[in-house]
Amino acid sequence: MSKNKQTIDDKMQRLQELADWFEAVSAPQLEEAQRRYEEASLLAQEIQDELAAMQQRVTIHTPTNKATVPIEEEEDQ
Repeated sequence: MSKNKQTIDDKMQRLQELADWFEAVSAPQLEEAQRRYEEASLLAQEIQDELAAMQQRVTIHTPTNKATVPIEEEEDQ
């Protein structure tokens, strides 16, 4: 799957794999650790960016009852 077609779930799964590697390896090779850290950092930023974009697209519609419940004005007595 190309990187452009990855879903947030795909990216989160890969990020978890990278995090698991750091926890499982007792003495990681510096070059490999740096490469995996950079990939994890990039994935985390992409996930954050996609979630922020989704948040901006969300619109909450609150129903109003103005049309169904008429409000009568009180008359001065």
